[in-house]
Amino acid sequence: AAGLPHGAYFGVAALVAAVVAAAAAFVLWPRTPQPGTARHEEFTEAFWVGTAALDAGITGLPEEMLTKALAIVPDEPAALANRGLAYIRNNNQLALAAKDLEQAARLAPQSIEVKELLALLRERQNKLAEAIALQRELVAADPKSPRRQYKLNLLLNSEATEEADTERLTILGKIVDLRPTSLLALTELLKLAAKLRKP
Repeated sequence: AAGLPHGAYFGVAALVAAVVAAAAAFVLWPRTPQPGTARHEEFTEAFWVGTAALDAGITGLPEEMLTKALAIVPDEPAALANRGLAYIRNNNQLALAAKDLEQAARLAPQSIEVKELLALLRERQNKLAEAIALQRELVAADPKSPRRQYKLNLLLNSEATEEADTERLTILGKIVDLRPTSLLALTELLKLAAKLRKP
């Protein structure tokens, strides 16, 4: 989402991983069947039905359809990334998610969407330092995204150190600069400033 939700919804939105859309992130992998062929139609249907089911919060169907797509075009990064997210959402199947997302990251190293899902995976794996490092890369690549800034703030909050809190203060200040009407960010900034005695 380009805009920053206001109020309490802001915090919820920051925790929601975006579905990777192939058209938005990168073109389909070169081994995609020739357009107009039956296999191209089969792949396209399986990919987009799986992606739409994932976006709708349905469990089971995304994995089934994206697996079908990957049987037609192995190592297609958008399908791997979406299936990895489906595994995370469906009972935290982290080993399966890791296999897909790490492969997608190798195939599409410049994709910010894949990197975002990889950061989510590292968080779920309790690999906080790796999650923070990836989130910092996301913020550096997209500095005007309050959602990504706020996610970094949340990860740093889990560190519960004065150094992390000092960095959070800077991040929250940037979010307030970007979206002055975000009461949640402003309130959090003021509370943290008081805690650190840096009004």
